[in-house]
Amino acid sequence: MKVLQTLGHRNGFPPTPFYYRREADGIRIESIVGKKIRRLIDTDVWNEILRTVFDNGSEVFGVSSSANSELDAPKLHDLIKAGSNIGDTRTLAYISAVLVHEGSLILDHGPRQDDLDARIFLRRSTFTNVDYASRHPES
Repeated sequence: MKVLQTLGHRNGFPPTPFYYRREADGIRIESIVGKKIRRLIDTDVWNEILRTVFDNGSEVFGVSSSANSELDAPKLHDLIKAGSNIGDTRTLAYISAVLVHEGSLILDHGPRQDDLDARIFLRRSTFTNVDYASRHPES
């Protein structure tokens, strides 16, 4: 399994490491610290998450809230919830990090449109193939 970490701070805690691996039937995510989370996000749900994010029409996304940011953009966690019915904030943070790791989104920060400042935001990648798993089954 690969080790990734969440993006930014969550509820005052630093980024959290976690394991993830692509499997034939989806993406397996396991926590490393804190309350144990083991979850398989099946391929259909993952593809629906990607469709929800990319069909949104926005090029830029906030991560989870507007705290410390003037950027008015859709929140990635809200889009993931809409595409998957996953509501656990830790799992949403893990999925967000996997989307960045696999190249679906690009992590960015600093000045944006009209000189608004955003602590952390995500840009949609030019890579928009929804069915990543079929091209990279062993990732």
